[in-house]
Amino acid sequence: MMGEPLVNSNMGQETANSTTLSPKTELFVSALKDGGISFRVINIPPSTPEHALQDIVVLNETPRLEPTIRVFRGVNDLTPKTIFNQVAYAARNRTELGDIEVIPEVQPLVEKLAHEPTYDNLRVYIDTMGRHATPATRQRLINSLQELEDNILNGYSLRSSLLLVQFRFPAGNPTDAITPYVSGTNDPKEALGYGTRGGLIVIDLPASEIEPNGSEIAIKGGIKPEYITAIIPREPIRDANIGEELLNALKTLDEKVQTGVMSPEESQRAIKDIEVQQEAFDKEQLPKDVAAVQLHRTAQLQEIFPDIELDLQRLTIDAQQHNIDIYTCAVKLVYEHFDREARQLGIDNLFEFVKNNRMTYRRGRYEMPYELHKPNNEMLKALRGFLDYRIEREKRYATIKD
Repeated sequence: MMGEPLVNSNMGQETANSTTLSPKTELFVSALKDGGISFRVINIPPSTPEHALQDIVVLNETPRLEPTIRVFRGVNDLTPKTIFNQVAYAARNRTELGDIEVIPEVQPLVEKLAHEPTYDNLRVYIDTMGRHATPATRQRLINSLQELEDNILNGYSLRSSLLLVQFRFPAGNPTDAITPYVSGTNDPKEALGYGTRGGLIVIDLPASEIEPNGSEIAIKGGIKPEYITAIIPREPIRDANIGEELLNALKTLDEKVQTGVMSPEESQRAIKDIEVQQEAFDKEQLPKDVAAVQLHRTAQLQEIFPDIELDLQRLTIDAQQHNIDIYTCAVKLVYEHFDREARQLGIDNLFEFVKNNRMTYRRGRYEMPYELHKPNNEMLKALRGFLDYRIEREKRYATIKD
């Protein structure tokens, strides 16, 4: 490290040949010193007159034990607390005041879900998170679970569904969601665009720790501090040549710090190998997840409709005999029960009645049309409420008539 502008927080002093730090860097390294965090600062040679990127704060230059892929993430709050707490959305809870807090008790479950995206792992996470979350977050979990279950029943792997939810959210915006990832990108300029008031995190991590989606990258479980190689603070200067300046900064980092990052060609090959492995895992896992969702929704129907005989053992036998799944078999019994009640109300064909009247029901945040050929438990509960209302109305009418 000799000859480099160096700050070592354990020593608490700069070397004699240290250059002047930019204001953003000065604030950040001061906080690092206060926290006893080791680092060194590399000055970036100017490449443009504006020079919004002036320093690189190196946090870990130890060569990694296995080849790594470089990923970038922008941040606006350039503080150690934010930098070293880049946790997955699924570990975050929205408080009653609307703030975001991390629930450490679920972090191991989030890690497991990220690396083994199965329905059983999802349920364990949701059940645990529900015990720690606010009512608003619990409702969000219920809504998200319904959506993910629908996707599984429609033939989509849990992994693909989680990634679909993940990339709805801006990479730099901390929020709560059900996904066990943190967003990143292999495009440094895109990432820096999310850190206009803070800067850029440079992350070097094993390929097994990411879920690729084009230029977007989902980092499994969150960003472990040891994966953070450097921070590039961004000064609030208008810089029309920020792309050129960023390339210069990263070139400087590559020249001064070698952690074992793969070349772009090697990274692409590693990513393709991972995608092949994940595709094989998802292909084997999907039928198991479909069966688990069907069983879960059938068990829910037993609780929702205690007046309808829905014995799991009998349903299992009937499903096998008719070569259908257990949930479809249970829904068939529910429809038959509803149809008998509807006929007593003068509705000869419940399906046609619902369709002709363009009936809707509330599911989560949305008003949905009844699609009886695509059942879900919320729709069945709403249909139960409609029939109960009609039955009660008939009783009142009969009382007035008498």
